[in-house]
Amino acid sequence: EEYFKDWKRFDKYRDDRDPFYDGVKKGSDDWREILKERIQETQENLKQIKESQPFTYTGAVSEKGRFGYKTVSVGDGIVYGIIVITILLLIFEGYHTFYENKRENDASKIIIEKN
Repeated sequence: EEYFKDWKRFDKYRDDRDPFYDGVKKGSDDWREILKERIQETQENLKQIKESQPFTYTGAVSEKGRFGYKTVSVGDGIVYGIIVITILLLIFEGYHTFYENKRENDASKIIIEKN
């Protein structure tokens, strides 16, 4: 019970036993070094994004008694088609919402003028 009353153990700089903060530095030595590390991490992430193939799947297959791997990918036409359809639906929704609001405003103006 005393263990749970000790609030100091929740401070990452005081409790070295906490596995979540294993390897975390207690302070920054040089801001240029930290900036350099972050830029390098960002460049590595961008490289991984460029090399990634988000619409592909590689799985194990057995064809004609042989075991191998097969990569299945979605065609560019399908992806672009979905994007175009989504954009068109958004445009149509905006168009109809605009004119519905315009008709409601016109109707309310007519009702106000009659009264």
